[in-house]
Amino acid sequence: MNLDVRLLVGWVNSGGPKGMAQTPAWVEIPANMPFYGSAEFKKLSIRMFLRKEFLEENSYDKVAIAIAHELSHVVLDSIYHPLRKEEKAVDLTAMLLGFSRLYMVAAHTSKGTLGYLTSSELSAAVRILVPTRFRIARALSVFVQSFPRPVVAIVIALSMWANGKINSKIELHKLLQAEAAALLVPRAVNSHITLVEAQVGFFSLTKTFLVTRPTQLDLTGREQRLRDAACAKHRMKIDAGAVYAYEYRDRSGSLISRFEISSCP
Repeated sequence: MNLDVRLLVGWVNSGGPKGMAQTPAWVEIPANMPFYGSAEFKKLSIRMFLRKEFLEENSYDKVAIAIAHELSHVVLDSIYHPLRKEEKAVDLTAMLLGFSRLYMVAAHTSKGTLGYLTSSELSAAVRILVPTRFRIARALSVFVQSFPRPVVAIVIALSMWANGKINSKIELHKLLQAEAAALLVPRAVNSHITLVEAQVGFFSLTKTFLVTRPTQLDLTGREQRLRDAACAKHRMKIDAGAVYAYEYRDRSGSLISRFEISSCP
């Protein structure tokens, strides 16, 4: 978490904050916490405590979650965040700072719950913070554990196929990004048409043109020429699922026409 402070860790059998006798870990926050990154902050000695019983009974994943949670207290207190006393906000901070996959895997299990997020709150955070391919892998892992070996073999084969599909889509997106980055924008196409924007969606590249003399725009002929050119140059990407869109707008930004190329003859 890039906390440039001295951290003192204690393993304890008892103690803890008032009213939180069963908490697996806690951290002592100075009454006058210096601001994050300041010279005074870097001189701090932060004390964190972990219960021996918790360490003995839990795996690395849960222990890492507990430590990430406590260090997130330090982060939020050092920036004087208005939600620094809200335990759910502290869990979300730990997830935002790189521990979202650990929370997804280990915060809620059949052996118990760790943290302050409810199951629905954790699921919502995971959908936002954890990439789709990791969520799919996690769901398959849970599924596999519930079924016999023949089903496991089928699921593994399907997961390998799905992973290949996901990776190919990621590569397609990267290719479209590289193509857009290589375009010179703005660029005059002719005396009355200028390419002013190239924007990449998930699997699409949209080119926006400014038309200064709409009456001279031959849409039918231009659409056919662009379709022929796109299929000649980018057929592999189009066959893989890429969509090329072309928008024509006047000086006020109003849309004159739009067409897409998503397949080739």
